[in-house]
Amino acid sequence: MTSCEQISTSTVASPAEMGTSSGGGGPRPVPASNLHLCDTAISYGDLGWRVLPLWGIIDGRCACGRSDCKPGKHPHGRLVPHGLKNASLDGNQICEWFGNGEVLNLGIATGPESGLVVLDVDERHGGNESLQALGELPRTATVQTGGGRHYYFKHPKGLDIRNSTGKLGEGLDIRAAGGYAVAPPSMHVSGVRYKWLIDPRGGLAELPRAILDRLTERPKGVTASVGDVIPVGQRDSTFASMAGSMRRRGMTEAGILAALRIENGRCEEPLPDVDLQRIARSIGTRPAGPSESEIVRPDITVVDAATWLTTEPPPPDQIFADMFDRGDKVAIIGSSKLRKSFFLLQGALSLASGRDFLGWSVPKPRRVFVVQLEIQQHHFHRRVQRMAAALELTPENLQDRLQIVNGRGLALAGAAGIEAVKQAVLPSSPDLICIDPLYKISTGAENTAEDAKVVLGLFDRLAEQTGAAVLYVHHDSKGFSGDRDIRDRGSGSGVLGRDYDACFTLTPHASEDDAVVVETLLRNYRPQEASTIGWVNDLNGGYCFGPRPDLAPTKRTSSNARTRDAITFDACLEVAEEVLSNAPMEMKDFKACLREKTGLSRDRTNEFVRWALQRPEAPLDVHGRRGRGQNDKWIGLPHQIDRLKEAL
Repeated sequence: MTSCEQISTSTVASPAEMGTSSGGGGPRPVPASNLHLCDTAISYGDLGWRVLPLWGIIDGRCACGRSDCKPGKHPHGRLVPHGLKNASLDGNQICEWFGNGEVLNLGIATGPESGLVVLDVDERHGGNESLQALGELPRTATVQTGGGRHYYFKHPKGLDIRNSTGKLGEGLDIRAAGGYAVAPPSMHVSGVRYKWLIDPRGGLAELPRAILDRLTERPKGVTASVGDVIPVGQRDSTFASMAGSMRRRGMTEAGILAALRIENGRCEEPLPDVDLQRIARSIGTRPAGPSESEIVRPDITVVDAATWLTTEPPPPDQIFADMFDRGDKVAIIGSSKLRKSFFLLQGALSLASGRDFLGWSVPKPRRVFVVQLEIQQHHFHRRVQRMAAALELTPENLQDRLQIVNGRGLALAGAAGIEAVKQAVLPSSPDLICIDPLYKISTGAENTAEDAKVVLGLFDRLAEQTGAAVLYVHHDSKGFSGDRDIRDRGSGSGVLGRDYDACFTLTPHASEDDAVVVETLLRNYRPQEASTIGWVNDLNGGYCFGPRPDLAPTKRTSSNARTRDAITFDACLEVAEEVLSNAPMEMKDFKACLREKTGLSRDRTNEFVRWALQRPEAPLDVHGRRGRGQNDKWIGLPHQIDRLKEAL
């Protein structure tokens, strides 16, 4: 076991014991009510087969709640947000998925990583007849499905076998690279459970030559072309572009999805179907492109530059002096847990009261509209009170210039969400509209330029129609944000970094836990020096940021964070939570992994563990088990340790 590996699970059950038919002298079937899905999934992992949770069947319907899905056959979006990419052999991860009492089905990833090719025979669509034409199959692991059979074969080494539908004949599908098979003891929508007819522990047969030749032959007249292959790193953007083009021509979501499934065969590694559905749903719900006769063309005004030489432009209406104006787009970008939302709230309070904000001049009081989409209203209410107290603000200072919308749970997203925001703010005639956070109001994939341009275009329209500046809060990508240039900050497409008129970036300070380095990037005004601010809690329960001129604006980077003096326990906690995100670990392995990732000494690592376990908010927890010849101790996130205690 390496220092960064999680604890393994040793208790497994054979696949045969967990859903085998009683025919052919096999083990007696286990009643459905006693099937232990977690043990079964682990037993598949012991065979080297990666597994993933699928939505289960409840009362004859898919537990996902959608009516347009393949019931009980698609990945569980909450447990495996990246679909097949999240398939795992790790026992702890498997138990976390399947051991929580949720009604689930079980999928086995196929392809070279699991060493599997599965032949899916659909009896209702001529599968038996097509199978007879291929000749007799060798004896191999076989599953009775809800409508046919699955035959499990060894994946031929060195060959590229992809998913296919109907390539071998009507009613015959192949599950290989980029695919998965629904496995026993999953429930079919018909109410029949998948079960093993031939135990996989007896071994798998080689893929028959008649099938292999059909799967690897190239259609006549077709030659391979590098241009025909979609590389792994370009699948999302390529498919989003295709889908956008199809939608502009009026294709429906279903039509787009059907086309993407065909094009998926061109991928170097096909996307999981759930990702194709996501792209089709994101693009397919947009308004279809208008016909030529329906296009509303903007009025374009042409200006003779000579007239500008004899007239003065109107003065800019600056929100913060020499920073940004009404009508601009502004971003606040920072790492997780850096209090980006507090930074925004303090700026909004300062603008509404007409007071300077952390050294930036406020020329006059402004009308500010804050749309917060993450925090429950009572928590945000408390934040406003405590920060106003620290800033010594009264209702008379604010008057009616700060308006707040609690958008959590209102599904304010996309064009419809931003239109609802516009209708809400218009009566207030705001100077600044703030949206926190960006990802809540965006639709589609933030890594895709086309999707990012949609929400940014909607912000342009919102600014144009209201006359207000539009400010949004966005998160940094993972890693040390101090390593990146300010132009490369912010998770997702690079379009975000080229679109705003002004940007504030927040970066952890190199040596002080509660200090933040603030930098700005401005389109229309001169560059400004970076500064340091610190978090202040006053004696009366209030809090706010304050200037820290005593601290040089030195950002935390991967290099200085590795030194013993520079790294803080708050930074270590972020690393620890990332290390433990999948499962608890044995204490000695956790400490070794933390030292490897942070460069802490052994003594400093021990100090951190004691610090983390004594924190009032209890970010980490431990569980020990002692006995004769046994002294085990695990560390993990609180909910993981609770689950571990129940299991032991």
